[in-house]
Amino acid sequence: VFDYERKPYLEFGVIAEDQGSPPRSSSCSVILNILDVNDEAPVFSKAAYNFATFENVEIGTEIGTVSASDPDSPPHDVFTYAIRTTDRAYDLFDIDQDNGKITTKRNLDRESDPKYTFKVLAVNHGFPTLTSSVEVTVHVADVNDNAPRFIFPNAGNDTVEAPYKGPRGYVITRIH
Repeated sequence: VFDYERKPYLEFGVIAEDQGSPPRSSSCSVILNILDVNDEAPVFSKAAYNFATFENVEIGTEIGTVSASDPDSPPHDVFTYAIRTTDRAYDLFDIDQDNGKITTKRNLDRESDPKYTFKVLAVNHGFPTLTSSVEVTVHVADVNDNAPRFIFPNAGNDTVEAPYKGPRGYVITRIH
């Protein structure tokens, strides 16, 4: 079995000998060039990727970059990146199909989801189509974007009872 990625050519000698008396022979060197086929899937440079960003960053903010390579020779080494469409993150993140740069597609809110995990695919365009995937985790850090809110008193419970003659310094209630 020939494998272009292991050895792109073979070189060997051939001897031809006739049945005459005395036998005569001749020899030559043969170089056998192996042609590549699309038999290697793209390979990511890491087993998994972890990135972090702050919530409420602008749409289009770069989160990080994944990287893969395809060991096949041209034209079988061409592939593109994609976020798996079945992941919820597909609606939140975008990936540049050529360079693997991941950016935000929507506003991220740490209070609703502090972490997103999804699959990025590297799909080569040969025949047969070969695909690899890697898990990407994006951690969303908090920013001070929520004002304090009163739990008590509130619109449904704003009554406080106090003694008619409480001593000085008497705590009537605590606001939460």
